[in-house]
Amino acid sequence: MCGLMNFWNVSNPPMIEKWKVVKETINGKTDLLDEDHDDDDDDKQERCDEDEVFDLMTLRRLVKMERQRAHDASLELEKERMSSTTASEEALAMILRLQNQLSVLEMEAQQHRRLTHEKQLHDQEVIQSLRWIVMKHESERSILEDRLRSCKQRLMLHMNDDGDDANVRINRTLNSLDALDEVLVSSLDLGLSQW
Repeated sequence: MCGLMNFWNVSNPPMIEKWKVVKETINGKTDLLDEDHDDDDDDKQERCDEDEVFDLMTLRRLVKMERQRAHDASLELEKERMSSTTASEEALAMILRLQNQLSVLEMEAQQHRRLTHEKQLHDQEVIQSLRWIVMKHESERSILEDRLRSCKQRLMLHMNDDGDDANVRINRTLNSLDALDEVLVSSLDLGLSQW
């Protein structure tokens, strides 16, 4: 056996199986030839030389195949790298887009809170001014009711002093004042409270 076979047996175990199959095929063919011819030393030497040439050619083909496989694996690895790079860039772009949307939503929420607070302050000011207006009207109503009472009292006093014609006029006036008094309804009767 030649020195290349020993090197091949040590260096690459998966290739050894291939090599053995190739060698058995060749040996099978050469065994058939040997049966037809007599064995002599020259033939053996020639076969060994041919085996070495064939072994060298086979090894070159195997090396070439392994280089092609390594090249294909390298291309596949490069494709995988490119696709993972593309996927990571897309994921990063999506993260940036989501962060942008989140910041926009946070700004909108902050603006909404600020507007709500301002509206609440405005509503409190309106309520306070309405309370002041109600108190003012209550005060004016109270003053008008006091004046009405005093007018009634004066009228009653004058009625005692005048005659019957004056009494009829005074009764009409009192009736109109009573009607006016019914119109002046307090804010409590309307369901409003001061506070």
